[in-house]
Amino acid sequence: MDLFQTFKPKAHSAEITQVKSWVQTVLELDPEIPIFISQLACHEPGCPPIETVIVVMTQLPQQYKLHKEVSAITLVDIQGLFEAL
Repeated sequence: MDLFQTFKPKAHSAEITQVKSWVQTVLELDPEIPIFISQLACHEPGCPPIETVIVVMTQLPQQYKLHKEVSAITLVDIQGLFEAL
């Protein structure tokens, strides 16, 4: 038994590509701006077991979280995430 093993759920590359595309479209980003998507096990109290972290590498990198698996994220989720910007 590995006491230091951490559960890291895996997302499919097609799902990650779709979420990146939605982020780029909603934020009207230049295609050259990197977008990183990571699906992680959430260890914060009250947090669902899996969250997706989105990092947009603009001059001042921005980080956003959705408390869902990548496969469950929809365009409506992405629009809502950036609605207030």
